[in-house]
Amino acid sequence: MIEITLWQKIILYALLLISLFIFVKLSKLRIFNRPLISLKYRIILALFFPLILIVAFFLGSLIIAIILSVIFISFLLSFLSRKLRF
Repeated sequence: MIEITLWQKIILYALLLISLFIFVKLSKLRIFNRPLISLKYRIILALFFPLILIVAFFLGSLIIAIILSVIFISFLLSFLSRKLRF
């Protein structure tokens, strides 16, 4: 059996509550008293929201890491390309 620690349970419950919140909020979107998003797509969005959130977090971290690496490399190249005078 899989053992889950307390912090993992808290995160799973929080993601479940967020998914339910998203489902309820998407259910309230209506145009001319008809739902904007059909039930099938609301369920899919609510089920895959934790996965979408995790992927977005990792992609954001990756983009920030690439930007910081480019800045550091350009700073290092400009620092090393100067002519040293003794």
